[in-house]
Amino acid sequence: MKVFLFILAFFLVQHTSCYAQQQKGSVFLSARMGHLEIQDFGPRVYGGLELEFMVRDRIGIHYSLLLGKNYFHMPLGPVAGVFT
Repeated sequence: MKVFLFILAFFLVQHTSCYAQQQKGSVFLSARMGHLEIQDFGPRVYGGLELEFMVRDRIGIHYSLLLGKNYFHMPLGPVAGVFT
């Protein structure tokens, strides 16, 4: 019974969060930290900022800039999409 209630609560939370960021023109800024562990490389702690801009209802551009010791992540896909 506990498993069923957990699954039900999980799906209810997911369903309501799917409609939280759907208005055109909305901009969301957040901070992110994490621990990355890749095989053949030492573990790394990283952190950075993430930006999401809603282009249309339910369609947005998500961009992140993450930095750490010997780690850098900046995807070029959203930037290339804007220029395209």
